[in-house]
Amino acid sequence: ASSVEMLEANFPPRIFYDRNPLFYTSSPPLYNYITAGGSRTMLLFICFLFVDISPGASNEAALLPSSKLEDCNPNLASFAISAVKDGDVIFNNVYGMADREQSIAATNKTRFSIGSISKTFTSYLAGKQVLNGDYSFDTTIVDAFEKQDVEFSMQGDFRTSSATLLDAMSHQTTVLQYDWLLTDDRNISRAEYITDYVPYFEQIADMRSLFYYNNWLFTLVGYLIELVGGKSFESQVKETMFDPLDMTETCFVSDAEFDALSGEELALPYKEGKSNPNTLYPIPVSALKMIGTHNPAGGVVSTATDMAKYMTGIISAYNAEEGAVLDTEVFHKITVPKMNMGGAQMGDMTIVKKPTFPESFLDLGYGIGYIIGTYKGFEYINHGGATYGHYSLITMIPSLNIGVFTVASGDTIMGRDNWRMQKAMLMYMLDVLDG
Repeated sequence: ASSVEMLEANFPPRIFYDRNPLFYTSSPPLYNYITAGGSRTMLLFICFLFVDISPGASNEAALLPSSKLEDCNPNLASFAISAVKDGDVIFNNVYGMADREQSIAATNKTRFSIGSISKTFTSYLAGKQVLNGDYSFDTTIVDAFEKQDVEFSMQGDFRTSSATLLDAMSHQTTVLQYDWLLTDDRNISRAEYITDYVPYFEQIADMRSLFYYNNWLFTLVGYLIELVGGKSFESQVKETMFDPLDMTETCFVSDAEFDALSGEELALPYKEGKSNPNTLYPIPVSALKMIGTHNPAGGVVSTATDMAKYMTGIISAYNAEEGAVLDTEVFHKITVPKMNMGGAQMGDMTIVKKPTFPESFLDLGYGIGYIIGTYKGFEYINHGGATYGHYSLITMIPSLNIGVFTVASGDTIMGRDNWRMQKAMLMYMLDVLDG
C-alpha cells in the first residue's frame, strides 16, 4: 500500500480541509470535542505538576517514569520539554515511549518533527539575505523570482504584481493553503511546485484584508533562498544555524540522517484511529518524508536538547549579547508584528476565542516567521508546529532571558488535548522560571 493509502486507513476525521481526502468533514462540532477532552488534559497537567522544574532541580529527580505517561493520558505516546534561563539549560527531559509497539522508551536523543517552528529558520535565512542586499521584504515576489530568471504568477493580476515577500511570510496573501499537498508523494520539486501549483491556488479574500495562515508560501521563500544563495535550502540552514549553534541532532525529513534514524532516535508519530478513537495508531514515517519539498515550512526534526540550544542562541542574539552566534539585526527585523491576528482564520478555525485558562497569551500580531505577543506584560516571541502526530511549541521572553520548548507525539483530533496541555505546561514553566 502507498503511504497515502496507509494514512487514509488509520487517519481520524478532521475539522476542516475538505479538499484533502484524508481530512474528513464528518467530525463532531468542535465544542463537543473540547468538552469531551478536557478531563484528559487536566489529568495530564496534574501529572506534570509533580515534576520539579524549578531552576537547579535535578533532572534525574524530575523524571516522570515513561510508564506513567500513558496513565496520565493513554493517547499521548511521548512528550519532551526543555527550558533555558540566562544562557543555561534549566530543564531537559523526555517522557513516554518513542515506539510503543517495540517498547522503546523516548530519551533525550529522541527526535520529533517540530512542524511549523521550521518557519523560524526560514525567516532567519531570508533576513540574512535581506541584510546582504539581495532583496528586501518589500520586494514583490514576481520581481524577486524574475531576477533569478524564474517565471512566477498567482491568481489575479493584482496579486501577481503586488504580493511581496512580506505578504508571503506574514500570511497576508489570503491564498488558500491546500494542506492536502502534504500527502502528495510524487516527489514534486520546489521549482515544479512554484510553476505548476502556486498559480492555481485560490484566493479566499482580498489580499491583506485578513491574516490567513499559509504553509506553502514559505516553501516559495525557501526556493528563493536556494536560488539566491546558490546552495540547497537545507545546506544553508545547516551552515548558518545548525552547525554554529551545535545542533548536532537536528536535521530535515529529507536528509540521509533522517533515513538512518531508528528506535529511540525518532519518536513515531501517532494519532487516534477512526474505528477506535481511544487507541493510538502509528503513522508511517514515510508520511513525514512527504513533507520534504516543504522543508522551509515544516520539515525540521530535532530534540529537546538541540531546541534548548536554539532558544539560547535566539535570546542571545535578540538581546545583542556579546558573543551571540546569530545576527541581532535580523531578529529585530523579523520579530516585529506585521499583521494583526485579531479575528484571524486558519482554515475554518477561529483563533480568537474565549481563553481556555485564566491566564492567557495575548498575540499582538504575526511578524516574519514569529508570533509576537505578551504574557503577564512581558513580550514573547513564539511559534507552534504540527505535522502528522507531532505537536510542538516554542516560546521565548527575551527580556527575562527565558525560553520553553515542548513537543509531543499522539493525542486526538487536531491535537486539542495536546495543545491545551502544552500551553498549561508552558505557562507553569514560565512562571517558575520567572520566580
